[in-house]
Amino acid sequence: MWKKISLVVLVAFIALTAVSQVEARKNGTVVLTFDDVRKNVYTNAVPILDELGFKATFFPATSWMNELEYMTEEQIKKLFDEGNEIGCHTRNHISPLELDYDGLVDEIEGARADLEAIGVTMSKSFAAPFGEYNPAVIAQLMVDGVINCNRHAFQGDGLAFNKPKTFNPVEVIVVSVRSYTSLNWLRRLVSKAGDRGWILVLVFHGDDKVPADEYDMRHRNFTRLMYHINWWANEKSGPRIDVLTLAQAIEKYKR
Repeated sequence: MWKKISLVVLVAFIALTAVSQVEARKNGTVVLTFDDVRKNVYTNAVPILDELGFKATFFPATSWMNELEYMTEEQIKKLFDEGNEIGCHTRNHISPLELDYDGLVDEIEGARADLEAIGVTMSKSFAAPFGEYNPAVIAQLMVDGVINCNRHAFQGDGLAFNKPKTFNPVEVIVVSVRSYTSLNWLRRLVSKAGDRGWILVLVFHGDDKVPADEYDMRHRNFTRLMYHINWWANEKSGPRIDVLTLAQAIEKYKR
């Protein structure tokens, strides 16, 4: 009799523990980031984001604003006014490896001044041009409060996810999306982030119906990927994902 009761108690304890762990676990996270802010992103990608209620992080190289292929100051201001994050991609898109500490600070603060001039408050999220940087310099910039995170430009060593317990703002791991990136593979990554409560940071450069180069994602595939993310965020039962800006993700996983 006691053995039966003990077994029932044990099963109930395991079930309650599993439920409490699910409840305590944060949702998975998807962060949508756009480098260089090509004009076709504003024309093609932004309407889909608006339709689904997603906010993203945009990284303009501010000296490129108003150039033919890139967003205008007015478009970037509108993105900011609508609640998107505008991060730092430097003023002149120079590799940080070509700059010393002071030179990189000048590039960052120059970008901040350019954005302030059009009424945009630049966040402290940083994406190094070309994904090139000195980890010691990045760490010092964070200590000095110049930036609060450093987002990779390319995935390293086959990694795709940031995990909550080991999330490192100094080196935010990403998946860089190209014209040839498999849509099915991206969908699987989103699903895995949702199932396991991990953090998936996606890097886009362009979105066009017919990609002009490898940095443009095909618009049809971009739209399908966003709808898949929306299903995980708003429609499915069970574990879900949060679609956050990079600054919001840093705050969510702050240790």
